[in-house]
Amino acid sequence: MYPVKVVRIITWLPYGGIEKKIVDVLSMLNRKKFNPIVCCLRNKKGVYEEELKKRDIKVYKLNFKSRLDPVELFKLINLLKRENIKIIHSHMYRANIPSILAGKLTNVPVIIPQVHNIEEWKSKREFILERLLYPLSSKIVTVSDAVKKFEIKNTNITPNKFFTIYNGVDLEKYKSLESEKQRLRKEFGIKGKVIGMIARLYPQKGHIYLLTAAKEILKEMPEVKFLIIGAGPLDTYLEHKTKELGIYKNFIFTSGVKEVLKYYGLIDISVLSSEIEGFSNVILESMAYGIPVVATRVGGNPEAIIDGETGFLVNYGNSSELAKKITTLLKDEKLHGEMGRKAKERASLFSLDKMVADVEKLYDELLRVKLNV
Repeated sequence: MYPVKVVRIITWLPYGGIEKKIVDVLSMLNRKKFNPIVCCLRNKKGVYEEELKKRDIKVYKLNFKSRLDPVELFKLINLLKRENIKIIHSHMYRANIPSILAGKLTNVPVIIPQVHNIEEWKSKREFILERLLYPLSSKIVTVSDAVKKFEIKNTNITPNKFFTIYNGVDLEKYKSLESEKQRLRKEFGIKGKVIGMIARLYPQKGHIYLLTAAKEILKEMPEVKFLIIGAGPLDTYLEHKTKELGIYKNFIFTSGVKEVLKYYGLIDISVLSSEIEGFSNVILESMAYGIPVVATRVGGNPEAIIDGETGFLVNYGNSSELAKKITTLLKDEKLHGEMGRKAKERASLFSLDKMVADVEKLYDELLRVKLNV
């Protein structure tokens, strides 16, 4: 019976927390029990393809023009048959819908769609498709209880159909980065404290509120630097906005980077000013390195951060509250140190080892039910 073939299905493999987490989990999956492959629904060159191939994980690419493209759906069905797939584990709405349909048409025993975010962009049509197709799956994985509640509210699917698996971080990676910190501080000419925000440059990430907060912070602490790591359609706009606000010289824009780990060594306070979040990898990574986080009170953020103990939670869009909490941490070294220590302790609850164990346990339990193994 073992090892069984598992396919992870995703739109494609650009820089991103979800994509990187797939690589991390598949790299640690027990190969005596599970033989993983990856299928991308778009024929685009992704940054993680070579990394997967180095780990002896095949990457297949289709070219879906729409979510239910009949020609590509037929190709997906053929792939599932050819590879003798026993478990489909898909990610996000655009991959979940065709994956469930293809899986049912080929009698794949275990079908798991995973929802990573509170997807408020979805229309009535999208939720109707979820109501029709998601119940055909074996389990629906969500990355936080907040995401689970959102899906239940909008689909009316029974709660016992859902299973939460929190994102995890590889705690072994978060050792001292002191030497890297000194090198980067010299490279960027940094003398004071650094506020970091690692996020795609999209409107829902709320960078604009950090920029507005920065103007207030810099009135009291002009040496502070703001490190913005991420790529997206707002890159030019945000740089122009810092110039308009007169704070450009205090900002460092790195664009997208494949490996962000070394940059955590620069960051004194991590900020996430998003409108929506499922369960943020950046929050976990920051906490694992002992960095206090100031984040919005949305999605799964309150499940990761204990407000006032391991970091601060603020209301979305409230720049003055954001500035106040950041300034508090900048001025109070004792509080900053204590929050950082407690954040690191809390991060240990969300290890990559635990995440992989939860995934393997779910696979085993569902196979046992479906195949009596």
